[in-house]
Amino acid sequence: MMFVADEMLGKLARWMRVLGYDTIYRIDIGDNNLVSLALQERRIILTRDTRMVACRYMPRYVLVKSDEYKEQLHEVITVLALIPDPVLFFSRCLLCNTRIEPVDKKSIALKVPPYVYDNHEHFYYCPRCNKVYWQGTHIEHIRKTLKEMLG
Repeated sequence: MMFVADEMLGKLARWMRVLGYDTIYRIDIGDNNLVSLALQERRIILTRDTRMVACRYMPRYVLVKSDEYKEQLHEVITVLALIPDPVLFFSRCLLCNTRIEPVDKKSIALKVPPYVYDNHEHFYYCPRCNKVYWQGTHIEHIRKTLKEMLG
């Protein structure tokens, strides 16, 4: 499943990406363009906008009720009966949604702090926005939060 989130759901979009779901999020896209994108790319719209979902040409959507991102994620997973696959966790760039790729450690030596470079062996790279990822201590915090949210 692929998603597009409206401008009110940036944090939810980020967490969907953490789970490995292809989730477009842009604050500069209006409702009409968001609906067009969802139709063209067969994406499910994630929205809090009740006026937008009243449109008779509205593609598949989830009207998110909660203001809190953890509850929002739970709503989407429940409504769509999603079964997040841990193999896909952390497989997308949190900034731009592109799939990240393993990268040779030597090639990112100047792109990460020396301490990180010295203490980690595995790195991932976003070919679109050039962000480098590694499994730092924040990953354990995220995993703990996911366990709380997903049960």
